[in-house]
Amino acid sequence: MSTGLRVALVAPSYDCVPSSIDDPVGNGIRALADVLVARGHAVLVCAPLPSHSDARVVGTVMHSRDGTHVDQTLAHLTRAASAIARFKPDVTHDFSGLIGLLAQSRLNRATLVVTVAEPMPTMRAELLRSLADVSDEPRPVFVAQTPWVSQRVSGLPWRAIIEPAVSVRDVVFKATKQPFAVYVGPLTAQSGLLRAVQAAAHMHLPLRVSRRFARPDEDAYLANHLAHIGAEVEVVQSPSAQSQRDVIANARMLITTSQARDRAPHVVVRALASGTPVLVVADGNEHSQTHALPGAVWTSNVAELGPQIALELAAADPYECRRVAAVTLGPEVIATAYEAIYRSETAPNVVDLRTSVARK
Repeated sequence: MSTGLRVALVAPSYDCVPSSIDDPVGNGIRALADVLVARGHAVLVCAPLPSHSDARVVGTVMHSRDGTHVDQTLAHLTRAASAIARFKPDVTHDFSGLIGLLAQSRLNRATLVVTVAEPMPTMRAELLRSLADVSDEPRPVFVAQTPWVSQRVSGLPWRAIIEPAVSVRDVVFKATKQPFAVYVGPLTAQSGLLRAVQAAAHMHLPLRVSRRFARPDEDAYLANHLAHIGAEVEVVQSPSAQSQRDVIANARMLITTSQARDRAPHVVVRALASGTPVLVVADGNEHSQTHALPGAVWTSNVAELGPQIALELAAADPYECRRVAAVTLGPEVIATAYEAIYRSETAPNVVDLRTSVARK
């Protein structure tokens, strides 16, 4: 069995720390840490708020004793850098994008993996690009967490796109569904809403449009078009991520767009984990695959593929949907992808015996 590594995982910093259930990045880091520990690695997690994990966790939120304001980003940077210096990792895996922390990890000569979870301010992106251009070794390895990020943050030498891990065991499963389809995605003239309406009609299901936040442009679009659609459509305001997940878990089908899926892949995977099949429709004039996974269908021409969509999704077994979620973005899958990068950067000539056996 190959030698375990010392891996420091650094979560993003939040001035206002969200609850763990609304934080796909934080949940993915926790799930990744647990799998790495189970595989024999020593893991340190630096996060704003400590949560249950098999790894060693350092909380970085700082509270003022005299009531003065505390810069939580600076506190996160300071405490994480200090913990990493004591831990002496082989790999520092930074999900925070904090430039000072990157410099600190380079001083430690640790392999640096930077996962970018969302587009960032121009200045921070420029600093990341400057890190990619330096001649000092080891050079940082850049990973985009979604296809959308890789497109929006240009100029970085992306090694891979590795999406956030979704722990299936944390998702409530419902084998019995209610007779409606739910749409989650943009509500504009170029979005997939009209295709979602067509798809729901093929399934003979009413459509519920779940939205988290009100936007004037979307309100205007709905006001001008819903009355003329001629189908049963209801707009449901979901005040939290959890309330939206409850709607999806109860639905016979989730319909979303390829753009929305690229921005938030965990929404699709969590839907499958709850036993809800998924239809991904193309945005605007975009073309996409006609079929992807059991329980998930990609299509650009709803009119032509209507009967196929109905057959695919009607035959989808909720338990099979949940299994697909585990093998798509489950922690084991994501950990394997990152572990391959860790090992290739820290010891290029060392063969991971577990990988070798699996290939045979």
